[in-house]
Amino acid sequence: MKLISLIEKVTELESQLKRCKSEGMSFTDLQTLKQSILTQIFLFANFLSQKLEILMFVPCKLVDGVWVVLEEPNPENKKYRMIVGEEKEDILDLHSFDSDLKEYQEAKSKCLFEIESYTKNIIKSTSWHEYRFAFTNGKYFDFEDDTIYNVECLCELEPTLTTEGENKFL
Repeated sequence: MKLISLIEKVTELESQLKRCKSEGMSFTDLQTLKQSILTQIFLFANFLSQKLEILMFVPCKLVDGVWVVLEEPNPENKKYRMIVGEEKEDILDLHSFDSDLKEYQEAKSKCLFEIESYTKNIIKSTSWHEYRFAFTNGKYFDFEDDTIYNVECLCELEPTLTTEGENKFL
């Protein structure tokens, strides 16, 4: 599902209400539907006004007050390999790998937008970071640590929402 603007959401809900009226929905059910639609509008507006954070785009964790992007654990990475025994057998350290994989999957489940890729620029003289997120539709968004954005500023880019993103306002 693509991120849409508040106007598009209200129009969508208004069409739903008109359709239900034309289908002869009872007065009581229409009142209940209207209340539900009003609640959806408030929830969606609240979602759009949320401050953007890097964790909405990529799996990451907070370390000493700084967001660190997590890479998906690869069992072939030397970090997860152990040499054991007289035959110097190369085996996977399941405990470390499973722990990092769980941490990555939990962080990824919090991402609200599907991205194709990202790049990161670091200005060495400061702790300022800039990320460029390429969405799956080919459009991109430049995110700077020191700038305040909200979800609504992404509407014109029409990024695809993850399941978690859809659940935020459905």
